[in-house]
Amino acid sequence: MRAAVLQALHTSGKLPEGAADEVGQTLVELLEFCGLFVRHPLVLILDQFEEFFRYQRATASFQPLIEQLTAVITNPQLPVSLVLSMREDFALELNAFKPRLPTILFENFYRLEKLGWAGAREAIVIPVEQVGFRYEPVLLEMLLNDLISRELDRLPLSPLVELLGTVEPTYLQIVCAQLWELNKAAPDKLMRLMTYEKMGKSKGILSNHLNGVLQTFTLAEKQFASKAFDHLASQRGVKMTYTAAALAETVRVNETALGKVLEKLTAVRILRSQQQGEATWYELHHDIFSSSIEHWNGAWKDQMRKRKLPQITATGVVAIVILFAGWDYYVNATNYQLRLSPKQGISNQVELWQGKQGSFDLFRQQDYIAETNFERNQLEPDKQFNQKWVADYGELQAELTGSLSIDQRVTAYTKNGDSQKALKLAKESIIPQNIELAKRALPHLMDMAVPDAARTAYDILQNSPSPAIKQEIIDNNNSSAGVVLVYDKVNMRADMLDKQEKFWVQQLATQVANKTARNQLTVLAKNNNNAINALANSPDVSEVLQAKDAIPIKDEYSRNQLTKTRQAKNVTPALMGLLKDTNIGRQAAVQPLGVLQTKDAIPALMGWLKDENKDARNSAATELGLLQVKDAIPALLDLLKDENSNVRGSAATALGRLQAKDAIPALLRLLKDKDSYVRDSTAEALTQLGKHPMMPSLFAVMSENFEASSRIASDELLDFLLHRLKNGDSEVRRSAVITALRMERGNNLNEVQKRLLLKTLLLVDQQTRDEAAKQLADEDKQESEEKARQLPINQPGLEEKPLTLDELKTKLDRFDQAYADWRKRRDAEPAATAPKATDSEADKLADPAPFTYEYAYAIANMDEAEGIKLLGHNLAKVREAAARGLANSDFLGVPLLQKLEQEWLATDNPITRQGLFHAIDIALLAMEGIGADKELDALKAYEPTLTNERSTASIKPRVEWTRIQLQWRVDALKELKELADRQLPGLLKEYCLNPDGTDMKPEECTIER
Repeated sequence: MRAAVLQALHTSGKLPEGAADEVGQTLVELLEFCGLFVRHPLVLILDQFEEFFRYQRATASFQPLIEQLTAVITNPQLPVSLVLSMREDFALELNAFKPRLPTILFENFYRLEKLGWAGAREAIVIPVEQVGFRYEPVLLEMLLNDLISRELDRLPLSPLVELLGTVEPTYLQIVCAQLWELNKAAPDKLMRLMTYEKMGKSKGILSNHLNGVLQTFTLAEKQFASKAFDHLASQRGVKMTYTAAALAETVRVNETALGKVLEKLTAVRILRSQQQGEATWYELHHDIFSSSIEHWNGAWKDQMRKRKLPQITATGVVAIVILFAGWDYYVNATNYQLRLSPKQGISNQVELWQGKQGSFDLFRQQDYIAETNFERNQLEPDKQFNQKWVADYGELQAELTGSLSIDQRVTAYTKNGDSQKALKLAKESIIPQNIELAKRALPHLMDMAVPDAARTAYDILQNSPSPAIKQEIIDNNNSSAGVVLVYDKVNMRADMLDKQEKFWVQQLATQVANKTARNQLTVLAKNNNNAINALANSPDVSEVLQAKDAIPIKDEYSRNQLTKTRQAKNVTPALMGLLKDTNIGRQAAVQPLGVLQTKDAIPALMGWLKDENKDARNSAATELGLLQVKDAIPALLDLLKDENSNVRGSAATALGRLQAKDAIPALLRLLKDKDSYVRDSTAEALTQLGKHPMMPSLFAVMSENFEASSRIASDELLDFLLHRLKNGDSEVRRSAVITALRMERGNNLNEVQKRLLLKTLLLVDQQTRDEAAKQLADEDKQESEEKARQLPINQPGLEEKPLTLDELKTKLDRFDQAYADWRKRRDAEPAATAPKATDSEADKLADPAPFTYEYAYAIANMDEAEGIKLLGHNLAKVREAAARGLANSDFLGVPLLQKLEQEWLATDNPITRQGLFHAIDIALLAMEGIGADKELDALKAYEPTLTNERSTASIKPRVEWTRIQLQWRVDALKELKELADRQLPGLLKEYCLNPDGTDMKPEECTIER
């Protein structure tokens, strides 16, 4: 701004040579200085001010300029009038000034309406009259009519009353400026009609200006310009913004050559450039050029198409026909097109067709080939089409990807196996200069199943200057990314953890079974409650509590863990020490001490019943009930009147556990408490005391938790279950018996574990065991009936019996023909004028084979070779079904991956290639979920064999991701197994069993149960 103001004064001769050296640094000082050389007031016009908000908001200069402009506006002594000119749809951006200018700016505005007939006439006539020129009357009349007609043509759907007699000022300015250039040398100073008509009137002036500029371009430059205009000017007349690199990638041309053409177009003011960071962005100089560019581009493409026609000689009609027929055959044999049916809601898949659009197709070569994996709603609105020529058949997927939004392209490139291109685009999109685009692109980066995506996201987290981008990475957390970073041995020093603390807690929490993750969480847990809760899910909490610096555990699951092993009692001294803490540490220690039946804690807990802190009173009431401290009954009765509802509820529960019969009258009164938690707690306490008020039981919830755990076979769960089998409540015992019977009946327990479980079951009363057995039998019957209703995979659809592989293939072939007939009906009938199909059209063109997916899935699941063949099928749903059928089959493993890779390398069909890579991706995903040591070893052996250049770039990163995820899974299972092995001897001894499961001799059984 400083340079522009000084240059304007210098050019007008107002500013003496060397005077600019005395100018101050601020905008106020600059304008005070300039006011010395001009008549007051100095008028400073900031035109197209909306560009300031579009391109500078994220820069360091945004707020300083706001402050300096405010200083100019609020300085009454400054002889300056400031005019901010901007588009109306950006007016709300001026809210950036509100904190400093709450009223001044917003009470001084002028809305520039479209010019009416009289205003337009003045705008045309007065400027030329000031220099002695005049218009021919007939020219003036025609010019006004043309300008007004242009508005009606440009906005045909707008109400006529809004457009009648109005002129767009910008359009008037451009047309009159061009007309002046053509007539300014006229000796009679007359603007002539003949000159205006010769230039094609108002519409022709813009086109002639554009054509005149582009006429000077070489053939190659015009070709680059045409490709650039395809994306810089959308079909809706809205200008788009691109960098040279992004535009070159989209149109697949050389970036350097394209950049020279863009600079040339910028120099002649057809485009304009804007520097953002290290990148230069280009867009149309004005929306007014959109129509002219569209016309030129269409004419240019027609001209280029005609140039490709063979030079037909006039050697005779027969020769011409032969040449033409040969050309027609060739272009249809070597060209492809994409089609999208206009019948929305009936046919939304983008289809690949053979043949050249617009050719005569003498030999009927134009025909459907296959559905792509893209649908209508994935394409940008201005990139949708009915027919579109495919420039490069081998790059079909990349060409379709170019029709997606920038952020969606990241995922599309990944699915096509081009992870490097996806990463490059993601990094270019996740920049502080465009936060909205960065927020859209980050989830796509985080979802990429390649290790470099996790590393890239972490690199951005460390180095991005934008807090918003860092927060977005944390909010879009992908725990699998943390697995990669842990196995990368990322340097997670304490100072680094502090900077990305929330990110690492979320990542490491899902890896708590991994010792490296637990060590890092222990560092974080000293100041982070979420890290403490994450550590509560550690396989052995006692290991955490016995660390060098004991960490207070507050989570209920952690307290349950403490009761599962006698090793936990070793942490009692540490927990007792926490009772002396004055902050949250004592709160964390109370409940574990109660569960561990630590009698030494009773004096402190008795004092807490009268503590000022409601949480302290609440915890003490709960734990004294668990500790069966009868002396606490009087104080607990007083707490039934506590102002805090949680305290009242805990006191009621404790009185029930203590069998305090004297508390029954007070508890009955408490049933009318306004708090539902208090009422439920009181009802449960009365039930324990022999009273049975009509209140819902809470044991149903507890029952669900026990029964859902029956599928887990580990000594850790076994210990938890054994404690519940001895519970005083019959409902709890019954649920535990059901869970125990399921575990005993399953195949996950060894003989020693079964012996331990059966021995504990004998301690449960006969009635409870009988009730549990009956309920389990009823559930088994229901499950059996449900399984009987399920059909085998090879009996899809409405088949009455299972089908053989050949029968399934025959059915699928019939479905394929049904879809071919369906396409003919679809294309034979004209599309409805409505945006979406009518009900009658939908009924007439309903899906002809709704069970196609199920048949394809069954074939792939039964026969590997046939499944791989279906990955090249013309129907997208068949390819998807084949990929998933193979991934869920007995063929899943590295041998399947090797076959898929070989087929992927061998084919040049882009549809088949995408289907094969998708099958590889799905198979690897399945291995991540169910793989074990065998699959891990096979992947480790397979990964080094991916030496082909294409395999190394596309498949190897995906295999590396799965190998890392599977390594984490195997390591975690191994640690859990080692923990179970450590805990089993203590459990056997507690139930007087030898290591082989036999009973100990009575004299050897010394542990009191």
